[in-house]
Amino acid sequence: MTKKQKYKIITPYDEKIHTEPGKNGVDDMKIFTVFPKMPWPHSLYYIGVCLRLKGMVEDRNYPPEKGLQGKGKLLAFCRDCIVDYKKTIKEICEKHQIDLPK
Repeated sequence: MTKKQKYKIITPYDEKIHTEPGKNGVDDMKIFTVFPKMPWPHSLYYIGVCLRLKGMVEDRNYPPEKGLQGKGKLLAFCRDCIVDYKKTIKEICEKHQIDLPK
């Protein structure tokens, strides 16, 4: 087991991302951020940092070595968001059991 960590990340383009320990598991982490108003390449960099953090959280909470999906589930969600134009993002969230705030 790893200890819960707090991250404070500032990208080279000055976007700020921070984390706090979550409540859903030993290594759960909440990721807080504000999406930048930046040109597209910078935004992709920013999205990449956020996805990497989320992948770490998923692998910690749902370890593939225990037969769970880990970041594979995140990858499937991202793929569906990009390629499945017939469904809304809300429908894709429901498909992947992502509970949205009401």
